[in-house]
Amino acid sequence: MGLFGNRKLNKLIERADKGDTEALTTLGVMYSTGDGVDEDIEKGFRYYLKAAELGCPWGQLNVSGAYLSGTGTKTNVDLGLEWIRKSAEQDCYMAYHNLGNIYEKGEFGVEMDRDKALECYRKAFDLGWVESAYAIGRMYEDEENYAEAMTWYTIAAENGDPYAQYGVATFYACGIGVEIDEEVAFEWCKKAAEQGLPNAQYNLGMMFLNRDDPKAAKRWLKLSADAGYEMAQEALVNL
Repeated sequence: MGLFGNRKLNKLIERADKGDTEALTTLGVMYSTGDGVDEDIEKGFRYYLKAAELGCPWGQLNVSGAYLSGTGTKTNVDLGLEWIRKSAEQDCYMAYHNLGNIYEKGEFGVEMDRDKALECYRKAFDLGWVESAYAIGRMYEDEENYAEAMTWYTIAAENGDPYAQYGVATFYACGIGVEIDEEVAFEWCKKAAEQGLPNAQYNLGMMFLNRDDPKAAKRWLKLSADAGYEMAQEALVNL
């Protein structure tokens, strides 16, 4: 690390020693990921824990993740759940989103609860985490409530979520909850493909093939195939 880097690190440490939770959390990230310092996940955890104990919601979220995954400390599910709930109580949108995922899947000994999962995802969305809209849409699609699924997929898609964009494309391509519209399906599939989603790239390639544009079809199929998508690999062989 250069002189400037050392000075920056020392200033962060000085702030952290004074109880600055932003500095503590930043140092936790740096040591946990090896960003600008030698990686030391145990040290990173200690910084997260100090920030959490001082009431920082992001420190609490990171401590929760560490306890649940056993990263930088011993696995402790009870403490992991306790800290993520404390973070959520302070309106940390990511804590609510992660709690939604836990309730949806029934992880870490928590009973699966659809209503609580939706409640958490909606809270995360209301706090500004647009990615939760896709999770809500996915849950409604699983229940075959396609109208609600489409509403939430569209919100997420319009905010750039590639999975939601592909979901909207699929609904329009297949007429799921909406009338078939191949042009709209094409445009949404293209948006998802441009963000690197292999199944969207494959389907976009096939759409181009149906439009008698083998050059564009081959380009998108190759991108999908290079990402390991088997259907694209097979399609290229037969192209």
